[in-house]
Parts: sequence; structure tokens; C-alpha cells
Amino acid sequence: MMKWLFLNLALFFFSGLVCAQVTISDFIRSAEDDQEVKSVDAQINYLKSKPYRLSPLQKLEFRTQNRELLYSQQEYALRLNPANPWEMRSNNKYFEEYSSSLSIEKEVALKNALVDRYNLVILYLYYFELKSLAERNANLVDKQLSLLERQSASSFFDADEYVKLKVEQLDRSVEKEETDFDWQSQKSAVSQLHPAGSGKSIVWETQVLMTIDKIEHVADSLSKQMVNPLEVAYRKQQVNVARSQYNLEKSNINLGFLQTSYDRRRVNQDRTPINISLGITIPIVNPNKGDMARRKLSEIESEYELKIAQIDDQTSQDIAFRKLKESIARYRDLQLKIEKLKNSSLQNDLTLLKGGDPLIALQFEAGLNKLRVLQSKLKRKVLTYYVEFLTESDHLQRQPLINYLSDHLTPLD
Repeated sequence: MMKWLFLNLALFFFSGLVCAQVTISDFIRSAEDDQEVKSVDAQINYLKSKPYRLSPLQKLEFRTQNRELLYSQQEYALRLNPANPWEMRSNNKYFEEYSSSLSIEKEVALKNALVDRYNLVILYLYYFELKSLAERNANLVDKQLSLLERQSASSFFDADEYVKLKVEQLDRSVEKEETDFDWQSQKSAVSQLHPAGSGKSIVWETQVLMTIDKIEHVADSLSKQMVNPLEVAYRKQQVNVARSQYNLEKSNINLGFLQTSYDRRRVNQDRTPINISLGITIPIVNPNKGDMARRKLSEIESEYELKIAQIDDQTSQDIAFRKLKESIARYRDLQLKIEKLKNSSLQNDLTLLKGGDPLIALQFEAGLNKLRVLQSKLKRKVLTYYVEFLTESDHLQRQPLINYLSDHLTPLD
């Protein structure tokens, strides 16, 4: 009975540990909770209730005057200033365009938040791999020193090699500390970007990531898909916003007034005490010319920014795709060299030339490990250029969101 109880408690504790983990998908999904994204989303939700709609009545005034300071001479008036219907229409149009701009801006904010998270995941895994390789390098140096110390009485002992390895041992120890510090720094950066995961463990190094071959296959497939460029769409909408601002300033003219008044003096004169007056503004000169000029300048600037975005869009995609393909080719070349060295007889040949010295095998392994460090750096470049390609081709923020680092392109629903 006690054994079963202990087993159940252990399973419960283990399941709690498993649940209290931040996965890569969880971290990437947290981009939707980024403060920039939520800020824009709050503005969109506010505008949905259309609080910007102008009232048909612009101003209502109650007026009174007394010509001779006598009660019988008191006059009352009610003046109404109607809203300009063209201004009302332009105002609604401006906020509709602005709301559309916010929707695109939200996509841009989400895209930027996703890029930050993808790059942080790549850095985390890169420094973890460097940390493991640094530990392996340090162990290899320790083994070489241990072997030399055992050979101190033999012809294989080399005092200069021993001194050199002692210095290298110190360098490898510092390298190990540096890579561990860099790795821990990435952990802190993860907590800053994903406060909801605070207190939970991060065990990303055990998760299966997309292979280099799969990355190339996905990039080739996505490069053939046509996607509306987000930057171009945003710039187009900024032109519409600037144009609607100009039209709003242009129509911002007071139409005039309608006034009804009551004159007590006319009661004693058997005349109608009520009269009506009307005033209409004749827009010979627009008083908003300064503001209109500023809005026109903004419109011109937005139009040129749109042209630049249209020119840069395809170029940026092509450059990102080319950099990705080139980095994959370099990674494969290095991988092939490492495999050839591992499977070659070079290690045995060098050992025989040195009279069977076992130190040669450890030195050969240390040389291979340096190539693995270079391979890790190239892998980081491949992943970074892969994310850059996804960013430039506007696939990263497309709904539904996908974890583009997972081997099976796991949805983030």
C-alpha cells in the first residue's frame, strides 16, 4: 500500500515538473501577448464603438441681452451651429482609414514580436551547443594533460607540449565560463519576453528542431507562394490616412448658424416677440490652409515611402532567400568534411607516424571539435537567415500561427 502511495506521489510530482515547462511553441505563441501588440489591439477595440462620430449639432448657445437694464427690455436668443456634413463624412472616412491602418500595424507589431522570439530561441540553442562543446574541449585538454603526466618518464613526454596544454587548459576553462554565462543570459532574456513563464523550467535543448534539409525544403516551397507584402500594404494605408487627413482639414469649415430669439419689448407693441435669423459662411478663404499644407506634405511623403517599399519588397525577399541557400551550402560542405575526417584513416596514420603515441588520438578529436564549433556557428546562421526569409516573405505572422522551427511545422493554436 505504501509502495503504491509513494509511486502515485512520485508520478504526480513528475507530471507537475513536466507541466511547469515553457516549450518553444509556448514562447513563440507569447508574441500575441506582447505589449506592443496589445496596445494596438486596445486602440482597434476602442474605435469599434465609433466614438469619433460627430454630432449633427456642432454648438448650441443661449444668449441674452438688455439694452436699457430694464426687465421689460430683456431679450433672449438660442443659436444653433449645425455640423458641416462634408466634415462629418470626412471625419468618418479618416477614422475608418486609421482603423484599417491599425489593423495592419497590429500585424507589423506581431511580426516584430515573433522575430524577437525566434531569434532568441536560436541564440539560446546556439549558446547551449557552444557550452556543451566548450565542456567537451575542456575535458579533452584535461585528458591530454593526464596522459602526458603519466608519460613523464617515457620518450613520448614533451615538456613544451605540457606547458602549452597547461595554458590551453586555462583558456578552455575561461571559454566554458563565458559560454555558460551567455547561455544563462539568454534564459533571463526569455523570462523578460515571456513573464507568464516565470518560475517554469526551460528544457529546449531536448526538443526536436527542424533539420537543415527540412529548412531548405520549406523555404523552397514558401518561395513559390504569393503573399501580399505587409510593408507595402501598410504604406498604402498610410497614404490613404494622410489623404483623408487632408480632406478632413479641407472640409473643416463652420457652415454658419440658425438663431431664434425672444424680444419682450415687442409684446407691449402688439408685435410677434419671436424672430429667426440665419447666417451662412461663404468659404472664399479657407482658414485651415496651414494645416492643409502640412497634411499634403505628409501625403507626399507617404506616397514616396510606398514607392520605396514596393521597390525593396521583392529585392529583400530575393536577398534573404539567396543568403539562406548559400549558408546551407556552406554548412553541408563543412558537414561533409567532418564526416570524411571521422571516417578516414588519418588518425591511425598520424598515430603510427608518432610511434603509437596515444596523445595523437586526443589531439585529433580536439581538432574535430573545433570544426564542430564552426559547424554550430554555421547552423546558427542558417536558422537566422531562415527566420529572415520568413520575415521578408511575410509568412511568419500569417494566421494560423505556426512554429516554423518545429520538425512538423506545429500550429500554435
